[in-house]
Amino acid sequence: WVWENYVYITGGFHQFYNVTGSTYRIDLADNPPELTEEHIDRSLAQSSNLRGDFHAVVLFGYAYLAGGFSPPEWCVALKTTERYHMASDTWETLADMNVGRADMAVTTLNNHIVTIGGEEKPEKCVNDPAYGSLPSHHVDVIFVDAQNGKNSKWLEFGKFTDKRFRFAAAAVPALNKIYTFGGQLPFDFTCDCFPTTADVGVGKMVFVEEPSVFVEEPSNAALIAAIILGSILGLIIVSMVTRACWVVHRKKAMDRAVAIVEKGDMEFAPDIGGLQA
Repeated sequence: WVWENYVYITGGFHQFYNVTGSTYRIDLADNPPELTEEHIDRSLAQSSNLRGDFHAVVLFGYAYLAGGFSPPEWCVALKTTERYHMASDTWETLADMNVGRADMAVTTLNNHIVTIGGEEKPEKCVNDPAYGSLPSHHVDVIFVDAQNGKNSKWLEFGKFTDKRFRFAAAAVPALNKIYTFGGQLPFDFTCDCFPTTADVGVGKMVFVEEPSVFVEEPSNAALIAAIILGSILGLIIVSMVTRACWVVHRKKAMDRAVAIVEKGDMEFAPDIGGLQA
């Protein structure tokens, strides 16, 4: 992933599928004509979740990583989610996804992280990365607060019905849509391979903002009545109670005004009209 003038690299496989959690970053601030060891920082904190076959996205200064495989266990894809804070070089574990998946597409749209499809394994799994891979139909969404970076839990949000995985996805916020490109189909024993596809799909995410609720400030009628009918002590008590009630109602109104309600599903379909330049 990319953040400021750096390219970050973490996790993945070494030779013979040895998995790693090492994290590096490459400094491109000077736009070097060629990369040398002096441009690479290998001292960054390592992730405790060793994984490969995953994707990372950046949102509000954090890199989010989810799913993948952690050999030698190829029969169970990971549910684990974590995020890395680039400014402080720290890792944080987040809530698990609903279903373990690897080789899934991940993108961001409207302050949400969206994981689409991916690869699952059957119950009777052969512990081999080439066989027994099933395309996943799951689409999970998690909301990230722009103010404090806090996130909610993963929500199941529609289905990805295309029988493919290891594809790419890109969001177009102006259209509120996510496009998926290419990928591979389930293993084909006639060619002893994972066939590739040129399919392009499109999905639309629906977020509905709850109508704002406004509360008018209390009038002075109660205070005037208290002055006429009661003593100075009564006036103070009424004023304090009135003010406290107004603050509580105002706080609730403000909370409702900024609340985001997630409704509807993300449904993917072939991009019949084609992408417009």
